[in-house]
Amino acid sequence: EFEVKLNSFNGSLKVKVYNSMGQLVLFVKPEGLNTTVNITEMSSGIYFVRLEDNGIESFNYKIIKN
Repeated sequence: EFEVKLNSFNGSLKVKVYNSMGQLVLFVKPEGLNTTVNITEMSSGIYFVRLEDNGIESFNYKIIKN
């Protein structure tokens, strides 16, 4: 699991998790300032997390899940 903490919330943020092949494997739409994203059921490997607000990519993060 990992947590997304926001300074402000306007309801348009999307959290997208992609596998190493670029396939979207998880989509979360936060409902408040703090959102826990559960990846415990996913296989071990490398994942990329993208935060998008109104279609604009804000941040990219790399996660290595053991």
